[in-house]
Amino acid sequence: MLRSAMGDRLLSHPMLAGNLISEDHKTVAILCQMSGESVGGAVRRQTVARMKEIVATAREAHPDFEIILTGPYVTLIDMYAYVDRDLLVFSVLAFFLTVLTMWAVFRRAKPMVFAAGVSACAILCTLGLTVALGIVTSLITQMIVLLVIVLSVADC
Repeated sequence: MLRSAMGDRLLSHPMLAGNLISEDHKTVAILCQMSGESVGGAVRRQTVARMKEIVATAREAHPDFEIILTGPYVTLIDMYAYVDRDLLVFSVLAFFLTVLTMWAVFRRAKPMVFAAGVSACAILCTLGLTVALGIVTSLITQMIVLLVIVLSVADC
């Protein structure tokens, strides 16, 4: 009785029909709101990790269903993980390419060490000024480090 009274009415609602519930009624989106905006990122990471475990268990139990976990916090946590991994890989690669380039230019260790010291001081001063001036930095503004490295090595 409840399904006939409310179910058909809900299924025909414009927000649900073809959006959260597919036209063939085989796909349903389940929306969850994460509360606790004041909690830190560690709690969100733990919550997303637990949600991923629940989804993995559901996928194993129901292999014939397509189960997707998504949302702002899931995407945010995933993007942080990707950035962490990429920073690790590309920072090591960039370090070796910088050393190789400096060797090709200077061809001696002493000028290379001097240029590296100047670059490190320039980076520390630049990032220190951004903190001292209260400039909010993001992943994009952190790319100024690359510019500072290039300019300081070029000046040397």
